[in-house]
Amino acid sequence: MSNQFDRLRTEQLLSALELRSGRRVDHAVLVRMLRQITDGGSGPRMSLLERLEQDEHASALPTTLRSALAASRPGQERAAVGAKVRYALVLASLPGALADFPSGLLRRLLDRGVWNAERARLVVAQVVEPRVRVLRLAELVGSFPHDHELAEDLYEAAARCASNDAADRRALSVALPLLSTQAREELVERILPGPDRGAGRERLACLLRYAAGLAPAHVREAEALIDRTARLSEDERLTAWALLYPVLAPEHRAPVLPRLLRAAAPDASPVLAAALLTLLDHTDGPSRERLCDFAATRHRVPRAGGASAFERAVALWSHRIAVSRFVPATLAGLLLGWSLESPGRYWYERAFLPLSVTVAAGNRVPPRQVRVAAVACAIAAPDRFRDAFPYDSFPEMAHIELRHALSTVLGGLPRFGRALARRVMSWVAAWLIRREGALDTEARGIDVLLRASVAREVRNEAEALDVLARLEAAEGDDSLEHDVRLRALSDIAGHLPDEALARAVRLLETRADASAISMAIARFLPHMDAEACSAYTALVLDRVMATSGADPEAACRVLTVLGDHLDPGQAASAWKAVESFARDTWVSDPRPDGPELPPVVAEACAALVPRVPTGLLPRARRVLDRCRAGVPRARGTAALACRAPGPRSTVSVLRTAATVLVGPLDPVETAMCLAVLRPLLPGWAGRWGVRHALRLLRKAADGTYEDGRCIPETLAELVRIDPEVVHEAMMVAHTVRASGLRAEAAVALLPHLGTEERQKSLDMIVRSVLGRPGLTDYGHLVSTARLLPWVRPPLEEFVQRLVDGVDEQWNAATRAAAFAALAESAPLAMRPDLVARGLTEAATVNDPDDRATCLVRLAVAVSEVPRYPAGAEWTALMSAGSRRPRSELLDDIGNLAPLVAAAGGPAAATEVCRALADVSRLWP
Repeated sequence: MSNQFDRLRTEQLLSALELRSGRRVDHAVLVRMLRQITDGGSGPRMSLLERLEQDEHASALPTTLRSALAASRPGQERAAVGAKVRYALVLASLPGALADFPSGLLRRLLDRGVWNAERARLVVAQVVEPRVRVLRLAELVGSFPHDHELAEDLYEAAARCASNDAADRRALSVALPLLSTQAREELVERILPGPDRGAGRERLACLLRYAAGLAPAHVREAEALIDRTARLSEDERLTAWALLYPVLAPEHRAPVLPRLLRAAAPDASPVLAAALLTLLDHTDGPSRERLCDFAATRHRVPRAGGASAFERAVALWSHRIAVSRFVPATLAGLLLGWSLESPGRYWYERAFLPLSVTVAAGNRVPPRQVRVAAVACAIAAPDRFRDAFPYDSFPEMAHIELRHALSTVLGGLPRFGRALARRVMSWVAAWLIRREGALDTEARGIDVLLRASVAREVRNEAEALDVLARLEAAEGDDSLEHDVRLRALSDIAGHLPDEALARAVRLLETRADASAISMAIARFLPHMDAEACSAYTALVLDRVMATSGADPEAACRVLTVLGDHLDPGQAASAWKAVESFARDTWVSDPRPDGPELPPVVAEACAALVPRVPTGLLPRARRVLDRCRAGVPRARGTAALACRAPGPRSTVSVLRTAATVLVGPLDPVETAMCLAVLRPLLPGWAGRWGVRHALRLLRKAADGTYEDGRCIPETLAELVRIDPEVVHEAMMVAHTVRASGLRAEAAVALLPHLGTEERQKSLDMIVRSVLGRPGLTDYGHLVSTARLLPWVRPPLEEFVQRLVDGVDEQWNAATRAAAFAALAESAPLAMRPDLVARGLTEAATVNDPDDRATCLVRLAVAVSEVPRYPAGAEWTALMSAGSRRPRSELLDDIGNLAPLVAAAGGPAAATEVCRALADVSRLWP
């Protein structure tokens, strides 16, 4: 990391944790100190700590920040590893989730002075997605219109967002009106279709899409295109004039308005009608009255079978206008998809209509039509458009018969219709809670309140604080999506007192990372000394038991990793959590054909059975019998049979094998289960099971690489158990259809071949590799890399040919996985360089699953290299991880446990766990 980048991140850190502390902290002196620091090799953060120890202004730093950044002196390898983890974890605590602030909360923070422009800019700098960055910068420019640097930032972000993607188009339409004339011209010109002959219609459609932000030159061009584009129908031409009308010069409006008013007739098409209704914000006097009368003719809601969703949406919008004679904001710029986009076709699904219209019309539309209206509005108003509507201008919206509307909308709808209608009826939930208490129970109240985003009905400080308290009480509920919290907090922000805003911001940072922290520490336990291992095992077990009720599946995964380190008493406590999950969550149906338990329960059983007291084994057998058939259940049954051998265990093994054979598993998984159970099956049954597994693998040999990726290891396991079937297994390997998988299967069986046969195969493969102009197939590359332990020295030319093939792979995930395969098989002297290249590639992999697979394999490959110098790679991985979601960083740290142990030994592993425990205490 560059010194400038570190300096910026540390300033962000100071700001974020100051906000977390709930009070103002004057750290201008500290920021000035940071700008005077030069990187002396240990990094600005360490220099800051050294200066703070001697500086009289150190007391201005929040205590939480001091404890989070506290670390050992640089220079010790153990301390350096732990310090970088600590720093990455603190950086991951930055409000990355706050970067998607909805407009309400962000504006309140700015208006009340909790944040200034610089602080808000630092938060927006965390945004990775260009579209979101444009929307957030647009809000900042709206709050600070004279800040030219913010305007420049908005222009640069909008330029990167200029594409034909629907979401990018909306972001650009929001940004354009805030930019200078020259900037608007440049951006619109960049996305306009070329001025080719016959492209006038498409060019006009693009101009109208951004009508609200067009520069004068493009307005004039749009006027010319409307008049001279021959393929436009009269309705399309009038629609185009209506959308362009708000930005026309006054002298050009006069001749256009009469034509538009004449088109406001009861038989106008739905698209033209919606476009004409947008003129209400830009007309007055008789013209406005004429449009209001027109709205009154369009407000009848059509029946479901005789009209599109868009027509029903326009009807409801017209009803709102006809009743109140008032439109608070224009719809131009939000009506994004018209007939101009595709010749001869209307794109109704892109229309905008607030869900509030349905509720406002609910007390006037006949009950039999409420269901139609609810579903229509839910379809026509995607979530991403709802925040743009000024709900506060409609205080009479919820004055309807709430119980009647709720039962009418939800009753009799199909399942998909209920999901849509629930969004519409969310408006009534707050009123039910406040007026009648009908839903004021912990479970239903929180569920309706959060999932339905009804917080817009909050009208005073007391109600806002009540909503905030409900959100805080439910912060550990994983079923509450983060965007739901964002919307709800945005809705109540205007009514929260200043001291409660800090609580709201901290709540947005809440994530369910408790299980991820426990898992990361658990993966370091095998690499610690006995004393530290015992202490951190107890710590992880306590955390798992405390959170097992909120996320029982995650608790089972952690206990699976923790199982080998538990004593019998701890294993008994852990078993209670697994058994409670099985009993309360899944085994709710006492019938024999009741619900099956998920594989994570079987995996936890397999890990705990060797450790639990003998008296718990019958209960473990009952739980395993209810688990879903598959490899985890087979492993659990095998572990139970090894712990308690006897006739009953043999019966359980045979029952599990029979379940696997008649169950719905694919052939490869069935063969894997038989391989797991083979050592415990009686003689004749075991031999039959091996041969049946080979028949199943031969049946699966025609599949794709992904379908059969477990065939090589299954073949190798079957041959290890029963060496007599090696030639049959080799025949199966030769029938595999995918060439790379076929090579992997053949290589996996090499250790089990005779000396002469093995050497003959090796010589042939080596000659084919060295004589091939390029080795680009991933499967061949991996299988050939696994030949390294068998190739005679010298290996340099052979390895170089493989490395050249890795460099030709098309993406970072594939290159990292190939380097991992090379490092796993290469001699110890060659591994450091291969692991370093693999870790460098893995740091750039975005997919968390692909990255985790690569990191685990690379870390295991380097675990045999004593005192591996991992400083540069560790820094790169922590730097990249600190910019990813916190849960992903924790997964990466846990996956790299063998690498940490190889670099710094047990002391380094303990230091990383200390960093995980210390910093996570600051997280909500």
